[in-house]
Amino acid sequence: MGTKVKGRERCHSSDTKTWRDLFDEQEERWESFFRRMSGSSSSSEGSSAPMLKSVHDVPWPNDALRGFHFVGVENMSSRCEKRKAIRKMLLRWHPDKFGSFISKVATGDLMSATMDRALSVTRRLTKLSEESSME
Repeated sequence: MGTKVKGRERCHSSDTKTWRDLFDEQEERWESFFRRMSGSSSSSEGSSAPMLKSVHDVPWPNDALRGFHFVGVENMSSRCEKRKAIRKMLLRWHPDKFGSFISKVATGDLMSATMDRALSVTRRLTKLSEESSME
């Protein structure tokens, strides 16, 4: 595990950022991305050009976040807190909901690659959900 910083664990990938800092940045990037893509897709209904240029434009969850930090809670949080955080993230990355959103801003191979990556996020979340159920 990482080192302690004022009661918070530092992440493995950064000497200065805590897991909470990384998670909060991830959430800010997601909100910005969602607003930008949602606003753009509704204003360009007649446009055939996808808004998403690359699979890397999607603010994917940070791989440096380990355990339940991946969903924004302490690893020692209550089962209820963990399940609530997992559910929130599962709703965001659910293949039907995410696919519906992405289909408005990407097509073809880009949409397929984006959905493949989203499915890997969903699998990681499902694994966390199973771990929280076993507690």
